[in-house]
Amino acid sequence: AGAPLDGAATAGDATLDALHAVLELCALSPETFAPQWATAVELFFRSLDDVAAPAARRVATLFAHVLNNTKFSWPYWDYWAAVADEDDGDAQKRFVAGVFDVLARLSYLDRLKTALPVGLHALLPEGCADAAPDDSAAATLAKDADWGLLAKVLDPPEDGDPPSGALADAFAPLDDAAKAAAVLSAIAARGATSLTHLLAPLDDAALGLALRNLCYDDAPVETAALDAVKRVLGGAPQLVVVAADALARRGVVRPSALAAWALEGANLSASFLPLELCEIAADRAVDTYAASFAAAEAGVGDGGAAPDETHPLVSPARDEAAETMSVVVSKLSALACGSGADAALG
Repeated sequence: AGAPLDGAATAGDATLDALHAVLELCALSPETFAPQWATAVELFFRSLDDVAAPAARRVATLFAHVLNNTKFSWPYWDYWAAVADEDDGDAQKRFVAGVFDVLARLSYLDRLKTALPVGLHALLPEGCADAAPDDSAAATLAKDADWGLLAKVLDPPEDGDPPSGALADAFAPLDDAAKAAAVLSAIAARGATSLTHLLAPLDDAALGLALRNLCYDDAPVETAALDAVKRVLGGAPQLVVVAADALARRGVVRPSALAAWALEGANLSASFLPLELCEIAADRAVDTYAASFAAAEAGVGDGGAAPDETHPLVSPARDEAAETMSVVVSKLSALACGSGADAALG
């Protein structure tokens, strides 16, 4: 049951192929296949003591995706609730916790709590905090503000009069970290509706530039921005990952800052998994490094000398990539020698 599927390039492809097959068969034959699927999973669950851990993890991942596409409907929830009282090493308890760990990155915490028996709530990932909207005046006004006006408030134009009005007045007394927190709280609150609502403000040219000028290469401000995203989207860890990736892709936060934040304090036990964000940070650093070479080569023209790592476009990207890898390695090494290793390494 937990064997990788032939013909799938990666474990993710295998899960997707199996998910499509299960969902299509349930839709085509709800009276016959759906009960057989439920029986097969239940029999697998009862035999977990004899199942290798990698196979159990693969089935837990597939099962979580199926649940997420079937409104968490499962006839054996009440029966499975008994595993919450078992020892942490119990195979069935580990399996259920693994299913919830994946579900926490696919859906919203409040929906999970509504669908699950109360007895199973204790197995939800510790980092799955309920959303905590920012009700400050700045964040409240920024949520519905025109993006062009918000950009001018964050990064006033050098020429002409500075912006005025309620929005400008709310932001005027704030330092850069508080401004970043207010704006990212507003964007994250909009993003809870859909991915389009989350990404559209970041794709606005003026607002994106203003956020880069406000946050980039200022560690406390970058941390404030990421903390705001986590605080508002805490009940939807999958959106935290998307938002963090978007901020790094658009140059609002440095990849090294994202990696350092992911491996710091309470984030170590977060349900979006810090290693997932570290991988994103590393990918973004490498992408930027490669893009800097392409930009430098485009500026040389035919017949010119190929740029090297000392080129003014390449050197900063090289340094940032090196810093990102250094942060990941040093923090994981420190965790591996301390009590935080298990939480960080998942």
